[in-house]
Amino acid sequence: MRYGAKLDDGRAITPALYDQLLPQVMARIEEEVGPERFARGHYREAVELFTKMTKSEDFVEFLTLPA
Repeated sequence: MRYGAKLDDGRAITPALYDQLLPQVMARIEEEVGPERFARGHYREAVELFTKMTKSEDFVEFLTLPA
């Protein structure tokens, strides 16, 4: 988000775009794995962690550190 990256369609990757696309991606994952498995999984916790890391001003080298 901070390096001016763009999607294939030319849209800039911004925090607002991330927030807009996240529910769509989560719905697609739920559809693929099924509602029961989705509910039992740790998808929401994973999204919280990923979002925190993605939007943070500080770069964390290893996912396992905040996890």
